[in-house]
Amino acid sequence: MVPFRPLNIGPPSICGSYRIRYERKCKMEVQQILALVFRWIHIIPSMILVGGTIFLRCSLVPAANEVGGSDEVREAIRRRWAKLVMLSVLLLLVSGVYNFHLKAVNYKMDGTYLALIAIKVLLALAVFYLVAVVSGRSSMARRFREKEIFWLNVLCLAMIGIVCIAGYVKVFPIPEKVEPVEQARLVVDSYEDATQ
Repeated sequence: MVPFRPLNIGPPSICGSYRIRYERKCKMEVQQILALVFRWIHIIPSMILVGGTIFLRCSLVPAANEVGGSDEVREAIRRRWAKLVMLSVLLLLVSGVYNFHLKAVNYKMDGTYLALIAIKVLLALAVFYLVAVVSGRSSMARRFREKEIFWLNVLCLAMIGIVCIAGYVKVFPIPEKVEPVEQARLVVDSYEDATQ
């Protein structure tokens, strides 16, 4: 009689090659989850900054100027807005660096793509500076707020430019990096196809 042997089914730590496939799959899932979370961390503060600035420019400031809003109300709004601005800028910087790192590691980026990203980053730094100054409480911020409509127009145009560039680079075709072993396999496969 043949002794009973249990099947090799169980947790990934027991099952040899199954364990390797399982760990790769889990690793990919964790990377994808991180990429998704950092994408959200990038998009939500962007929405806050862009939407808030457009609201300030198109609704709040004109209405306050029209009815002669008190300085106390404007200061209360500025204080609350400044907190959102600083948090949004911090999250955009951190998530932007992480998202660019992911692209740099996984894709071959050509000169056009990098030029567009450089323009986006420069515009973003200018926006961060302007939005911080406009929402700030320094004497320079007060001077900027004397021409508030002008600076909000500049901010809105720069932000719309960033959104347009971001949309374009999101669909911009950039090839994935191929590992050397994978690349060699592709060369051999293409050679075999050509010789048949």
